[in-house]
Amino acid sequence: MMHELALLRTMMDKDFYDDHKGIRFPDKLFTKDLRKIKQTLEYAMEKYEQSVTPATLEALFFANNGTLTTANKEVFRDLFKKIDRETALSKDVASDVLSKLFQRVVGEEVANIGIDYVNGKLHSMEALRNIISSYQDDFMPNLKVEWDDISMDTY
Repeated sequence: MMHELALLRTMMDKDFYDDHKGIRFPDKLFTKDLRKIKQTLEYAMEKYEQSVTPATLEALFFANNGTLTTANKEVFRDLFKKIDRETALSKDVASDVLSKLFQRVVGEEVANIGIDYVNGKLHSMEALRNIISSYQDDFMPNLKVEWDDISMDTY
C-alpha cells in the first residue's frame, strides 16, 4: 500500500497528473478505499485545474462523502494522515512504477479472459479484442527500425 500512497501523492501535481491521467491511471491500481480517494483527486484536478495538497484533497473528500459512518471516517482520516506524511516519488520513478503496475493490471485482465474462455464462460475473443484496441497505444514497442535499401538500384 505504501507505493499506492506515494503514487497518489505524486499525482497531486497537476503537470504529472495531466501526463498520466485516464487509461494509464486506472482505479484497479488501488485498494477499495484508496480508489475513493483517487476518484476525489480526479474530480479536483478536472474541476480546479491545479495541483492539490493533501489537506485540500481531504476536505473535498469529506465534503463529497457525507454519508460515511464514524468508523469509515476514521479509516479515511488515517489514510489522509498517511498520504500527508508520504513523500512524492520523483516523476521518472513514478512514471516507471505506473507503467509497470498498469501492465500488470492489463495482464491480469487478459489472463482472466483466457481462463473464462478455457472454462467456457466466453465463446469469442471479443473481450480480448476490446482490451487490445483500448490499450494499444500504451504498449507500443520502443524500437527503432533501420530498413535496408532493397531497391534494384543498390544491387
